[in-house]
Parts: sequence; structure tokens; C-alpha cells
Amino acid sequence: MYGTGGIMLRSLFSFVMAFCFTSVTFADQFSNWLERQNQVSIEKLFNNIGPEGTHPGTVIASPSREEPDYWFHWVRDAALVMQVVLDRGSNVPANRGETLYRFVEKTELNQNLFSPVGLGEPKYYVDGRPYDGPWGRPQNDGPALRALTLTRWARQLMEQGRSEYVRQRLYSGSIPALGVIKKDLEYVAHNWRVPSFDLWEEVKGQHFYTKMVQRQALLEGADLAQILGDGGAAQYYRNQAHGLDQVILHHYNTNRPYIVENIDRVEGLWYKDSGLDTATILAFLHTQGSHHSKSLDDNMLLSTIFHLKESFASIYRINRNYEAQGVGVSFGRYPEDVYFGGNPWFLTTLAIAEHHLKLAKVIQEKGQISISPKNYTFYQALMGQKAKVPSRVITSSDSEFRMILSELHAEAIKYFKRVRKHTNSSGNLWEQFDRDSGYMLSARDLTWSYAAFITSYQALRDLHND
Repeated sequence: MYGTGGIMLRSLFSFVMAFCFTSVTFADQFSNWLERQNQVSIEKLFNNIGPEGTHPGTVIASPSREEPDYWFHWVRDAALVMQVVLDRGSNVPANRGETLYRFVEKTELNQNLFSPVGLGEPKYYVDGRPYDGPWGRPQNDGPALRALTLTRWARQLMEQGRSEYVRQRLYSGSIPALGVIKKDLEYVAHNWRVPSFDLWEEVKGQHFYTKMVQRQALLEGADLAQILGDGGAAQYYRNQAHGLDQVILHHYNTNRPYIVENIDRVEGLWYKDSGLDTATILAFLHTQGSHHSKSLDDNMLLSTIFHLKESFASIYRINRNYEAQGVGVSFGRYPEDVYFGGNPWFLTTLAIAEHHLKLAKVIQEKGQISISPKNYTFYQALMGQKAKVPSRVITSSDSEFRMILSELHAEAIKYFKRVRKHTNSSGNLWEQFDRDSGYMLSARDLTWSYAAFITSYQALRDLHND
């Protein structure tokens, strides 16, 4: 796994992590908070799955029913939450063991009810009916994310000898499509060129996040189709994924020093014009998990993070003197955001912590860091005056290699400390926290916020346990 020099690399990394863990993470008060917040997040996430008064398998976005009303089942949010449930395996609460089966039943209900945009319908009432009010439609990331989560579950079920359930309920090669995964994959494969609304539900056009999750769903879905004897569909899905590879490049090639999230706008918000968006980081995080995944050390991704950090550091009052406070920069969705006043979000701030921790693991496994003009600003900001000239390769025997690993870990811890600063003693995580006062606002107990804490904390544990 580690190649030449792997033993030495692991020893160096263990030394760095031991130092960081002793001096930072294992400080009793903070490490206890991390563990407690993780447990609270798990409990509150499951409380929002199938609560009283909803159809079994429903994932409410939030218990909030006014200002804003989030008492709905969003396809996107639900798929991401179910990925967290899947990742926890046997560690789910004892009375929640059937959660994924109920989610499949909920998905079957949703897929079989009429919507003007088909499976691109973004949200449903808690009784299962498609939302019938005006909304940004279609949103084509949802079916891709749902297919991706259920494809991974199908692979696990087959390894456990439960292939019959997979063939009956999840994937059948027949056309018209039967099985919830097959239906979603067919929708994605035939509609990825269609303009849709972004994950923030504000701009209709072509979106980096949507394309990335569609690509990943098709590639992993193709692998499943091949295993289940649906070779023709497998090849078709791969061909569509290769087409997505080409259009994804358009988001890179804009003459801007970062990945542009939204292009070819058709309708929606007109003032969102920088193209800088934390959705770009989420796109990479939400597509990790297989050999098809794009690497978290992508040069343009690192440059995007640098420019987002610089922007948010300057526009949010609570980010003033963040270094002296010992916390990370609070991240919002995008610089021009005005929703609820345009504030930082818990899930976007946690995304940066998760990225840094997973990037450290990528670097550890590769045993080297390639500095280039495109990613130099990221590493220079990380290392400060310690950074040297761009365009070089740093190997595991270099002291700068160890410093970068240490700094990535330390920065991630600061983002956790930022979250701690703005939550309360009960561990509630709302959608946002005020850009001036820091107090939580918007939707209370946002399910996605809890999912984001769980995945970022797991990234911290994975790094330390490696």
C-alpha cells in the first residue's frame, strides 16, 4: 500500500500524529468534547430519520416547520444521510438496524409517484407525496447520490450473501427499469446533459457538484451492473461517465485560478458570478470511496480552497483575528450568498476539516507532495514563511513533508474548534451561525450538519488509527 519507504513513512507519520494528538487532540477537555459531540450528532441524526408523523424511511432535513420550513424529505440530503448510516455498519443504534430497508421502501414510493420532472424532483412531503409548490426543478444531483449510496449498500449485501434482495428490490437488468438503483441510474444516464438547479437550489445551469456525483454514480453503478450480468447497461453507463469527464473539464478551464462551480446559467440568481463555491469541495468529499474517485490533492481543488478561505476570512466579522482566537476560518456556501443574511454554515466549515484530514491521509499513502504553481498558494498559506519555491517534489524524508502533515492536522483541529465555539452545551447544530454575532440561526438541528460532523470526526479517527 505504501510502496518503497512505506515503513519509514508510517513511522514518521506516527511520530507527527503522536505529537499532535498529545499536544492538541488529547487535551482532555477538547477530546472529550469531540467524542461527546460525535455521539450527540449520531443520536440527533437518527432522531430525524422516520420521526413520528412521517412515512417510514423519511429523512427530514430539520424539525423546523417555519422560518424556515424544512419539514420535508430532500432527495439529496436523505442520500447523504443514508451514506453515513451505511458507513457506520453495525454501529447504528439497536432499534435502527432496518433503516436502510425502510429507506428503500420510501424511495420506491417516491419513484412511483408522478412529478413533472420525474426523478429530478428535489423534495417530498413527509407522507411521501412530491412537493407540489413552486421550486427550483429539476435537481439532478439527488438521483445520482441516492444511486451511489444504494449501489454501495448493494455491494455489501452481496458480500453478505443477500443477492436475492439486491436483484428483487435494488437492481434488475430489465427495461423498463425495475429496482430503485436501476431507475436512478437510467435517469442519470439519460439526463446528465439537461440543465438543472444546483445543490443550493438557486441557479439553473451546469454544475460541477452535480456532474461529479453523476459521474461517480454511473461508474460505480456500471461495476454493479457488470457483476449482476447487465453488461450492456454497464458499458452504456461507462460511456456516459466518460462524457461527463469531458464536461467536468469545462469547470477547470475558465481562466480563473479555481474550479468554477456554476457555468452556462439558464435561470436563477444573477448575482452569483464569482464561481467560487464550497460545493466544489463537497463534490470531491461526496464522491470518495472507490478507485473511480478523484484525488483530494487535485491542484485546482487546493487552489479553490485557498481562494474561498481568503474570501470568507475577509467578509465575515467573526473571522476577524481568527488566528489569535485559535480557531479556523468559518466557511459559508459562496461569497455572494445572502440567504438568511449570508452566513457561515456548520456543514461547509466541517467540510474543510474533513478535506484536510483526508488530504493528510492521501499524502501519507503517496509518500510525496508535488508542489506546482497551481497549488502553491494553498501550501504557502498552510506553511506560512516556512514555504519554499513552487514546482518541486517533497518526499517523506524531507522535514517539510512532516511539517505539512502536522499543519494539515492542526488546521483541521482549528475548524473543529470553530464549530465548538458556535454550538451550545447540548451539542445542537443548526444550519448556520451569524456572520457578526456567531449565534446559531436558520433551521435548527439540521440533519446534514450532524452528518457532516460525523464524517469529519470519522476522518480524524481514521487518520489517527492508520
